[in-house]
Amino acid sequence: MEKNQMKDMHVEMSLDSENVIDSSSLDPLFEEAARIIVTMRSGFASLIQRRLSIGYDRAVRLMDQLEKAGIVGEAQGCKPREVKIQDENCLENLLVALRRITKISNIMTNEEAYKDIKKHVE
Repeated sequence: MEKNQMKDMHVEMSLDSENVIDSSSLDPLFEEAARIIVTMRSGFASLIQRRLSIGYDRAVRLMDQLEKAGIVGEAQGCKPREVKIQDENCLENLLVALRRITKISNIMTNEEAYKDIKKHVE
């Protein structure tokens, strides 16, 4: 992956308070849905719905998660969302980064919990 693509990816995954990706609450089908969208180059919730045999509401929630992750653009009415990830290789790099964020946030959560427990025990 080129340096500029990594920089763009970092910008898309910015951690402002409104667009924080809570990777622990990502749908179990998140990665599969991301692969479908990037492979097909089409940002329709109905595509995810049909390919994964899920309900429309769940497909829309998946699309919202994909938007927060920077994989697709914002909803534009009945038009397909823009697919921002160029290819499967870039997507795999992004998914690896998301998994790392999950591990780091879990470690931080565990450390905070440990400190809290320790404070109450002493």
